[in-house]
Amino acid sequence: PEWAARLERISRDPSGTPEVDDPSRFFKEWFKDRVAGWLETDLIAYRMAKEIDRQLRPDLLLVYLPGVDRLSHLLWSAVEPAERYPEALRLSVDQRARHLGALRAHYRTVDRLIGSLLEDFGPDDLVLVVSDHGFEPVVASPVALTGGHESPAAAAGLSYARAPGIRPGSRSEDTSVNDVAPTILAWPGLPAARDMDGEPAAFVEVERVPPIPSYDVGRIERSDEQSGDGESIEGSMIEELRSLGYVE
Repeated sequence: PEWAARLERISRDPSGTPEVDDPSRFFKEWFKDRVAGWLETDLIAYRMAKEIDRQLRPDLLLVYLPGVDRLSHLLWSAVEPAERYPEALRLSVDQRARHLGALRAHYRTVDRLIGSLLEDFGPDDLVLVVSDHGFEPVVASPVALTGGHESPAAAAGLSYARAPGIRPGSRSEDTSVNDVAPTILAWPGLPAARDMDGEPAAFVEVERVPPIPSYDVGRIERSDEQSGDGESIEGSMIEELRSLGYVE
């Protein structure tokens, strides 16, 4: 609670934010506001992360930037050959240019945000940049989602790691999102838990310690905070996930 006012102020203060390549500039219709909202979500997460790191220097800082995922679900057809989609969903030359321009703009912005975050971490810190999946062409009806991740190839994400104990150029082909927490624990020599689905990634070349039964020993606290229009924040997030095909 003591951070609420501070984070509210930080979320509205653009000073110190890296240069932004606004993807919404490619749109003139109703979609412009939606794209601008996704960009702002990433910028707010970045600003809050910088403030938390500056003030608290936590042992672990996790930052989630969802904009690339949101945009890719809806604009991915601009990346794929037109013949991979039904004729009704194929883009005009102008639409393809705008959608691809928006995707690339948001990728550039996220790259700058990650670069700025990395400036605060040195060679002795563990840094992980993780994508939970890739993308491929899909046709989802009745929502016109053109990017998805249903096949094994697209379901596989990417992870990049840098730290002492991680050999440059080493690879781990079968790493999954379930392995992120065990990997973070293994690097400083902490045990994973036997009730975790994953295991430390192979690229972390440190001595493994025996696992513990579980880390789930406390009660999860849930916020009853409301958004500005009176809707619960959790409810609004679920609705957005439903619109992107994650929730039935």
